[in-house]
Amino acid sequence: MAGTRLGLEATYRSPSTGSAYYTFVISADQEGNVSVRDVCGPYGLITNSLTELPSSVVADITLAITAVENILAGISSTSGSVVFTAETSKTVTFTSAMSDTNYRVYTNTAAFVPVKITTKLVTGFTIEIGVSFTGTVYYDVIV
Repeated sequence: MAGTRLGLEATYRSPSTGSAYYTFVISADQEGNVSVRDVCGPYGLITNSLTELPSSVVADITLAITAVENILAGISSTSGSVVFTAETSKTVTFTSAMSDTNYRVYTNTAAFVPVKITTKLVTGFTIEIGVSFTGTVYYDVIV
């Protein structure tokens, strides 16, 4: 195959109450960053970030994010975690070198911090975080 996957999108429908429902899109970009967008309620697109969603919809969004993460993990060639202790970057070294640098790295952390993958080499990559961070960053490498 000559094409390269640039992302993954999944649209979900969440029942709220009665016949009302919400829809939303979970997307993962080529770096593996997962996001939620296009949340629509019974009356249309929700554009105000302060709009409170029903707890059942929030739960469905969380489950949908996990489902997309599982899809990505299912096609992963390697995964692991890196522990940061008041640091802004860590280097991950592969046990076996990749054939090229055309891989994607998906990251996940319980904290709401900006994460970026830099210095992609066949032997590994660097995870950079936008702030001094203490915690664990999980990663999946997708070929």
